[in-house]
Amino acid sequence: MFQFSIPRWRLSNAKAEAPRNSYCVFALGRRPSGNMIRPFARCRLPTALLAKFRARNAAGLAVADLIKQLFSRERSFAAGTDLARQFSQPANCALLIEGVAAQYRILSNGRRQITSILVPGDFVNLHSMIVGQEPYSVLALDMCRVLVAEAEQFRSALSNSTELGRILWMETLTEAAIQRESIVSMGRRTALGHLAHFICELHERVSMVGKAAGNSFQLPLTQSDLADALGLSVVHVNRLLKTMRSDGLLSWSNSVVSILNEYKLREIAEFDPSYLGFRQVRQAGVSFSEA
Repeated sequence: MFQFSIPRWRLSNAKAEAPRNSYCVFALGRRPSGNMIRPFARCRLPTALLAKFRARNAAGLAVADLIKQLFSRERSFAAGTDLARQFSQPANCALLIEGVAAQYRILSNGRRQITSILVPGDFVNLHSMIVGQEPYSVLALDMCRVLVAEAEQFRSALSNSTELGRILWMETLTEAAIQRESIVSMGRRTALGHLAHFICELHERVSMVGKAAGNSFQLPLTQSDLADALGLSVVHVNRLLKTMRSDGLLSWSNSVVSILNEYKLREIAEFDPSYLGFRQVRQAGVSFSEA
């Protein structure tokens, strides 16, 4: 039985203790009750990952069974617990099954840029399975649950299964497409359009894996987190949210975003979800189960 030994450091000291010029992943979610690790017999392949496979027509039953065998242990992390450290040699591949995560970089002046958001069904450190070291650190801000696969077993399975390689290739292509859209938002969308696109994209992704309730979904980010994700000031983000609320586009309370006018929000964002790789594009106002 392999050991999953992970160091700890608290969120309150994140900027002070995180390596400079580092990429970090912070998990955001509900307040935890503690850490625990469970045998696979008590957990199932997460419905979020299966939903993603179905939405992208990415894998058959054989690959689903293979992933069940590989990700044979479940771990829960309390707030402030590291899942991985930048530049460390990864012993495991992790798959997020509960919580939301934000990947970011801290510059030498202490300023932070959030570069991506992870939702249930996303791989936390797939990149490190290929390059051999963690390109960022992974920290649980609130309770976060992952399934873990032993790194060498994962790499061996990847070498022997072309179907597994195909679906992971699709994962990396989708991640790259999300990054390209982020560049478009940073460079050419208005600030309001950038925020609108950010919300539309996350709503689409969580809807696809069954983590949205109609046009409402949990997004436990502060205005400071939003500012770091959009490359704006906190004051600017506050004004944008006020504009969206006053225009009847959305409400955001207690970490729950409710989109009130999805057609208008998509129009402002110029949002086209086809880059996310879903075989069936959801129309505004229609859930995936109805599409």
